[in-house]
Amino acid sequence: MSNFSCVVMGNESLLIQCAERLLQGGDRIGAVITRNADIRSWAVHLGLRVEMPGEDLAQRLAGLEFDWLFSIANLSVIPQAVLDQARHGAINFHDGPLPRHAGLNAPVWAILEQERQHGVTWHLIEGGIDEGDIVKQKLFDMAPNETALTLNTRCYEAAMESFAELLVDLRGSGLKRTPQDLSQRSYHARLDRPAAAARLDFAQPAATLVALVCALDHSTYWNPLTCPKVEVDGRVLLVTGGVAEPSAGAAAPGEVVEATPAGLVVGTASVPVRLTGLRDLQGQPVCPSTVTRTGTRLPLLDPVTAHALTDAMAQVVAGEATWRRCLQSPEAIDLPSALAAQGATHWRQTGLKVPASLSGDRLLAAVAAWVARVSGKTAFDLAYRDPAAPKAPGYLSSWVPLRLAAAGDTAFPEFVAHCSVVLAQARRQPAFALDLVVRDPAIKGLSVPQVGLSLEGGAIDVDSVATVECAPKATSPCGTTPTACLTTLPTTSHNACNGCWTRSAKPRLSTRRWACCPSCPAPSASRCFTAGTPRVAITSAPPVCINSLKRR
Repeated sequence: MSNFSCVVMGNESLLIQCAERLLQGGDRIGAVITRNADIRSWAVHLGLRVEMPGEDLAQRLAGLEFDWLFSIANLSVIPQAVLDQARHGAINFHDGPLPRHAGLNAPVWAILEQERQHGVTWHLIEGGIDEGDIVKQKLFDMAPNETALTLNTRCYEAAMESFAELLVDLRGSGLKRTPQDLSQRSYHARLDRPAAAARLDFAQPAATLVALVCALDHSTYWNPLTCPKVEVDGRVLLVTGGVAEPSAGAAAPGEVVEATPAGLVVGTASVPVRLTGLRDLQGQPVCPSTVTRTGTRLPLLDPVTAHALTDAMAQVVAGEATWRRCLQSPEAIDLPSALAAQGATHWRQTGLKVPASLSGDRLLAAVAAWVARVSGKTAFDLAYRDPAAPKAPGYLSSWVPLRLAAAGDTAFPEFVAHCSVVLAQARRQPAFALDLVVRDPAIKGLSVPQVGLSLEGGAIDVDSVATVECAPKATSPCGTTPTACLTTLPTTSHNACNGCWTRSAKPRLSTRRWACCPSCPAPSASRCFTAGTPRVAITSAPPVCINSLKRR
């Protein structure tokens, strides 16, 4: 038996299991490359060298000699220079039976396509993505009603078994390479999603619907794709489980056969299907008997709606990682004197004139600077609504979180530049899938920022919005004035502005005396959409100016 040296790279617990097999067998690990904090802690405890992935990884590994590189549950890009450092080559683990289901989320797509067999593959990193020669593969039959959770678990077990066999080859007679038949290849990209936002189409057979539900069932673990959905009386509900129910008898597609705590039984193109674990978009359980009744006909998914949902989701999935991080750790603000409304809210718009000297992103940055000073926070989230965002009520958000930083000594032009960068990201991906809150266990409910910004996009119609007081400036902004420097309005100007806000429908934010600079005239401002709970939306039908803000 001949031992070897290696570098291991990955971000899931499978890497630890494989690395321990390497160490137990006497092989040497020169470095562990990971972003995962748990893996880093494990490696440091064993005295192993740890590095982060990155473009400069080859420079950081310069001088380190090793025979093999193992990429295990790794989504980070491996620089070619690092691959070239491995004397004998690089081997990647894939959770699918290559050449079928190359790419990402192979177990999910295998269930969706109702495969009868699945498996895992270890292959050389050569050519295109997941195209290298196979050096070890383990196949197994799919179980009935296999879910993403159960199939991923079986892939994990198969990975450990096949890695042990791979190590025997590496330490012994050498690798047994099998070229892939790329004519049989299928590929799933990172941004691929099930059609129509995974809304169930009851014009399809029960087997197809059950496969969709099972494929997206990750239990309490992170779901990287989407949740299966059903529309009931205009309300979008998430589905946890599904089974065919042939004993329910004949029913037309979409016809409700049963709506009880035991589930929602609906007719399909074949036999009825029982849907269980219905939840709302906050993850709260929904009893079928409270939303529909036997004999009701649920709407079928027509081609136009299906295409629109597919297209809307495709426009926003690229930004999901960014919004996911913001939603996991929201930076909330607490406006002074803001009170929650009781009962129903009523929208009302108050028109305010503003000068043209401050417009577009400068206006939004001015309002953000005002929020920074009122709240006293240097890092905070605002809700932003873009008029060009795709519209899919019940499926996509109408806003995205703007994560802003505003130190008190930041010059206003510098803060405007910062806001422009953040706004550019928001405009590229101006919405997120509403089921993200349920898919990620690290997101503890949808925390909507208390203040919203909208540039010609209307009010942010999530919950309701409180009033906000803004004072305009007739001349150009105050150059390099720090955002911590704002004087108060004269009493006459304050009273004039105060009258505008207090006449709105349900003012919940007490007015204070704010202005841009001592020469600021009596305010005339933009538009404010007002309602009951403490949230604010400012729109710019002309702009408002808040150069720098300081609370007295």
